[in-house]
Amino acid sequence: MNKIKIFFIWQDDKEEAWLNGLSAKGQRLDSVSFPFTYHFSSDASKKYTYHLNAPKGAETSLYAFKETFQKAGWKHIGRMIGWHYFRKEAASGDEPVLDWGNKLKANRYQGYMMALVGLLPFLLIIFPALGRRFVPPLFDVLRIAYFLFLALYTLATFKVYRRVNQLRDNL
Repeated sequence: MNKIKIFFIWQDDKEEAWLNGLSAKGQRLDSVSFPFTYHFSSDASKKYTYHLNAPKGAETSLYAFKETFQKAGWKHIGRMIGWHYFRKEAASGDEPVLDWGNKLKANRYQGYMMALVGLLPFLLIIFPALGRRFVPPLFDVLRIAYFLFLALYTLATFKVYRRVNQLRDNL
């Protein structure tokens, strides 16, 4: 069975909760694919716990990243939009705790923050300057699009910043 569900980048905890909830209903995640497609099969005999994480930048080799999780008993399921999906059989309904998993996530979100900060000059200087070259009706449409994008940018920056702090508080 395939399910399509969209989560924002800062909603990894909600995505994990959704996957864990489906596992409790007898659905096992087998793979993920873009765009936002989750492939499940029925498996009521076992319950699984899911975890999303991602290596930070090029300094972390993908092999070492996956091996860290595999040594802890997690199976790599797949990758979508930079996030790697792992599952582990839940022992007697308990969810395994990954103390080091939150640190990896916080580092990943820190990278997202840097990317958002890098986009700021484009938003504040280049885009408005280029927009003035368009004729008035098109300029008005672009101005509305610009302010909507700026609002989304502000929301994303705030949510990612809040998620970094939440993860660091849980270390």
